[in-house]
Amino acid sequence: MWRSLGTLKPQMDWRTFNAPTFSDTFRITYTGLTPELSSTALIRQYFANDEVSPATRLYPKREKLILELPIPEPLKNSGMVVRYIGVKRLIRRRYGFIWPDSDWSLTLEELI
Repeated sequence: MWRSLGTLKPQMDWRTFNAPTFSDTFRITYTGLTPELSSTALIRQYFANDEVSPATRLYPKREKLILELPIPEPLKNSGMVVRYIGVKRLIRRRYGFIWPDSDWSLTLEELI
């Protein structure tokens, strides 16, 4: 069973989903994709102690994506299992030219 954490339009700065998560398994659905899509996104975890995980690159596509974002074992052992998920958009640039892009959004769900 999947629980929605919300929908965001990734921007050039980090945006977090408002709902905390306890799961390690997520499903990502992209909407608003067009053939002009040239951007990608980064996703990372925000922990309660003001620490973040390394970012993982996302390549938007029409299929739903299942993604594992495990909580590091030392944090899990210390009871820090509540975290938030953030995303950031990366625009494709080449020689100073910004490629055309579509206005897409990302819906994140956690497996419960």
